[in-house]
Amino acid sequence: MLTTISDYTGYFSLPKNTYTNDELQAYIDRFEEKALRMLLQCEYDNFQADLVNGLPQTQKWIDIFYPFYKCDDCGYEYESLGLIDLIKSFVFYNYSIESNTTNTILGTVKQRGLSSDVVGSQFTRNYIVYNQFVHSFNGIMYEMVESTEEYDLSYKYLEIITNFS
Repeated sequence: MLTTISDYTGYFSLPKNTYTNDELQAYIDRFEEKALRMLLQCEYDNFQADLVNGLPQTQKWIDIFYPFYKCDDCGYEYESLGLIDLIKSFVFYNYSIESNTTNTILGTVKQRGLSSDVVGSQFTRNYIVYNQFVHSFNGIMYEMVESTEEYDLSYKYLEIITNFS
């Protein structure tokens, strides 16, 4: 695994205590692998084999592991905030959207089902974070497609469309 419970601080802050750590770890285990398998597909096992202490050793994996911003010959701009950010975005989104708690300016609060409760902007933030995942995913995928000699692209190019505006 590339991320741990302690990585979910700051922008990706999620509730962590003795009651939530097991649940959060389960989300990390499930959605980190899912995000990487969606992105790398047939190359997933090769990527995992290349990692030493959570860091890639081969240049093709280093190129997509860290943040980048590029323009192709046609002027198409693509970027990624890196694989760790992509993973944290995906885990954060899935944990927040499925969780019984909400991250607010006041801290982590439990949602109530009363009709008079204001939903707040947490759900909007979930979609913003998801869209950041999509943006990085598409940037990395485009980089891999542009460098087909480096990657075993025996799979078709996937582009995730931003689901939430």
